[in-house]
Amino acid sequence: LIQRANALTAKDPYREKDSKGRLGGVVELPSGVIPLLVGDLHAKADNLLVVLSQSCFLKALKKGTAVLIILGDAVHCEDDGKLEEMESSMLIMDLIFHLKLHFPKQVFYLRGNHDCYSIDFGKQGIPQGLLWKKALVKTRGKAYKDEMERFYELIPYIAYSKNFIACHAGPPTSSTSKKQLINIRDYPKLMHELTNNRVRRPNSPSGYFKKEVKKFRKYFDLAADTPVIVGHTPISCSDTLWERVGKIDNHYVISGCYDEWVGVMAQVGNRIYPFRYQVEPLIPLINKINK
Repeated sequence: LIQRANALTAKDPYREKDSKGRLGGVVELPSGVIPLLVGDLHAKADNLLVVLSQSCFLKALKKGTAVLIILGDAVHCEDDGKLEEMESSMLIMDLIFHLKLHFPKQVFYLRGNHDCYSIDFGKQGIPQGLLWKKALVKTRGKAYKDEMERFYELIPYIAYSKNFIACHAGPPTSSTSKKQLINIRDYPKLMHELTNNRVRRPNSPSGYFKKEVKKFRKYFDLAADTPVIVGHTPISCSDTLWERVGKIDNHYVISGCYDEWVGVMAQVGNRIYPFRYQVEPLIPLINKINK
């Protein structure tokens, strides 16, 4: 499954190649394609299934008129007491790979900070990156672990069209250009910023702010009111979608990992709108049907 998904990812449409002939770090969607953007899922497969079951999104994927863009961090459950549990992470990645096989030109996964094996990455002192690597080797073998690492090397960092621009964490604070962002694998600092930056707040004074959001749009010749959409930094524990984040106009944060609601953004006409859907436990239902 993962080998077939990687083979398709290596042929992704809408991605310009970098100067070394590799797939670049940017997905440029044509104007006729409708984007559906989902924030950090953190191993909540039910949430992704709920999104696909709403508003004819799955039908639009089948027709080829829409694309699903996952803003990274599909793995690593963040529920209390489950930070070390990795089975749900394997399940959701299996689901994403199956979606890629069914819709090879309609499914894109942007890289997030959890999408790694780094020993330096963890949460609350738990080395989730290392535990993820060990769990994959133990459960599925070294070859599978290597293929997951290849997946991380293949996936893009930015998706945009004339109607939106999105990445996992936030726009870069370093000065850059569209050319450098396409050649992002030659710029480790940019890779880190796009997957780790946070909006500037009292507890994060070095984060990005209005200036960086404006520059992000300009790198891609987008209008000044183009929505900039990210995940990574939920603003509270009581919602799934936040508008005008950091008092920055047309800046949104979405999250897909809460138990009651899942937030997404989708295009209707020529505008991007926020949507929230109530989460339902669909996996037990599917398992029951398949018995």
